[in-house]
Amino acid sequence: MQPQILRLLASSILLGSAIALQSLPLPVETVSHIGLGVWIDNIAARANGQILAVGLTPNLFQVDPLGDATAAIVATFPSPITAIAGLTETSHDVFYVTAGNVTNTTIVATTGTLSVWEVNMNGYKIGRASCR
Repeated sequence: MQPQILRLLASSILLGSAIALQSLPLPVETVSHIGLGVWIDNIAARANGQILAVGLTPNLFQVDPLGDATAAIVATFPSPITAIAGLTETSHDVFYVTAGNVTNTTIVATTGTLSVWEVNMNGYKIGRASCR
């Protein structure tokens, strides 16, 4: 056998052994409680490891999974927005969310209230993120 194939085979055996050593089910733990009545719909991880979360509130939350587990509100969207549903990063620390006036009981958006917003987290430390 060629040396590259032997190295690949050895790596596969070692990796397979490491995976086999994990017992199932894997452990899980709560990172943060955002609050009663808050339904989290989407999360995204920032490059710094902090987690952004959105849901059926007009707020964008950030949680530091390795530090203080308290969820911080980094942005609040203006009325009539009552819910944020999408969350995706398009470039470094620039996220886009979908937002609208959504009733919590039926989870239906009011016609004409849905919009897409940019949230720029570049340079964010403490305070509010830039939303436009």
